[in-house]
Amino acid sequence: MRSLPGGAGGRVGRAARLGHRMPGMANVYEHVTAETKARILDVLTRRWRDSITSLDHTEQRKLASFVLELAREHYRDEAA
Repeated sequence: MRSLPGGAGGRVGRAARLGHRMPGMANVYEHVTAETKARILDVLTRRWRDSITSLDHTEQRKLASFVLELAREHYRDEAA
């Protein structure tokens, strides 16, 4: 897995994002600060936007259609 630029999040942030627990004493101090969460969100958002803009128009339309269908499936259960 590719790490975040500038060490955003570090080992603790990476473990928290993946739902993992840190071994040993690191488990005691595994909280992620609000600043670290904000940095991680910023880096991941930029990475996601860059990946979307690198797609050609046809690929972007396919992705948009796919995301809309997933949203319909997900929220259909909640509307019932």
